[in-house]
Amino acid sequence: MCLSVVGPASNYTNHGPLIPLISADLGLTAAQAGLMSTAFFTGLLLTALVVGYQIDRDGGKRVLVPSFAVLVAGNLLVAFVPNLGLLLLAKFIAGLGAGGCFTAGLSYTRVMAPPGRRFLAQGLFGGTYLAVSGSTVYLMPALAAPLGWRGALLLTGLAIGALGVVYAVLAPGDPGIPTPGGIFYALRSRDAWILSFVHMCGFGLAMVMATWAAVFLVHDRGLPLQEASLLGSLVLLGGVAWRPLGGALVDRRVIGSLRLMRLSLVVAIGGLIWLALGWAGLAGAVLGLLVVGLGTSLPYAAVFNGAALSVPESPASAQALVGWAGAFLVLLGPPIVGALLETTGSFAAGYLVLAAFVVATLVGTRWLRLER
Repeated sequence: MCLSVVGPASNYTNHGPLIPLISADLGLTAAQAGLMSTAFFTGLLLTALVVGYQIDRDGGKRVLVPSFAVLVAGNLLVAFVPNLGLLLLAKFIAGLGAGGCFTAGLSYTRVMAPPGRRFLAQGLFGGTYLAVSGSTVYLMPALAAPLGWRGALLLTGLAIGALGVVYAVLAPGDPGIPTPGGIFYALRSRDAWILSFVHMCGFGLAMVMATWAAVFLVHDRGLPLQEASLLGSLVLLGGVAWRPLGGALVDRRVIGSLRLMRLSLVVAIGGLIWLALGWAGLAGAVLGLLVVGLGTSLPYAAVFNGAALSVPESPASAQALVGWAGAFLVLLGPPIVGALLETTGSFAAGYLVLAAFVVATLVGTRWLRLER
C-alpha cells in the first residue's frame, strides 16, 4: 500500500534543493523559483478535492494508476523545459497527478487494510509520505552532482514510472461504492469540516513550521544554515514514527480518536507557546520544534479515518476535503509568519498567531462526534 506513496511524496520536495541549479540554468530570480511550489500545490489542490466521487465509485486503484501517469508526465517534462513558463506548467501537471495519487492512496489504504489495523495502516501511509519527502531533500543534490539537475529529475521520473507500473500490475483492486454521494455530501458534513481544521493544525501547521524552522534557528539562535536545516527537518521527520504510533494507539483502543486529537492539539499549543517565549536557548528551541512535531503528527490516522466514518455515503470525498484543507494552509501560513517576522523582527508573534488558530480549532472539536 505504501508503494503508491513514493511518487507523489517525492514531488513535494524534489525541486527545492535543486533551485540554485535550476535558477542558474534558466536565469530565474528567487521569486520566480518560488513559483514552482505554488504551481505544484495549485495543481494538487485542484484534483485532491474533486476526485473523491470517482474514487468512491470505482475504487482507489482505478484512479491512482492514471494519476501516476500524469505525475510521471509532469516529472519528465520538468527535465526538458527551456524556460520559466514551461517549467511552471510541468510542475502544475505533476501537481494534478499528485493530488489524485494522494486522495486515491488514502482511500486504497483504508479499504485494503486488515480489519483492526486500519488506523495503523493509515498512520504508516502518512509516515511513509514524510519519510520519502524528507529523504528526497538529500537524494536530489546527490543525483544532481554527477547528472545535473535535468538528469536527476529525469532519472527519478523514470523511477517513479517504474514504481507505478509495479503497483498497476501487482496491487489488487479495491471495491467502490454502488451509489456514492460525492463531494457535496462531504461539504454538508459538520464533522468533515471540523476534521479539516484539525488537519490544518496537523499537516498544515507542520509544513508551516518546517518552512521557517531553519530560518528561526539561524535568526534567533545564530546557528549555521546547514545545522539549522538539519535540526529544523526534525519537525517533519519525527512524524515518520509519530503518525503510525497514533494509528496503533487507536487500533489497540489505548485512546479514542477524539481524545487523541484534542490531546495532540494541546501538545501543539504548548510547543508553540514555548517557542514564542524563547526559553532555554538552543536546546529549548529544538525541544519546542520537536513538541510541535509530535502534536501535529499523532492524530493523522485518526483524522482521516474519522473523515471516512463521518460521511459513509462518500468516504473518499470526505478524506479529500480534509487533505485539501491541510494543503490550503501550506499556501497561506508561511507568508503570514514571514510578514509578522518582518513587522516585529521576531518569530514570537507568528508562533502566537498559530497557537491562537490551534486553540480555536480545539474549541471547535466540542461539536465533533466520533465513535472511535
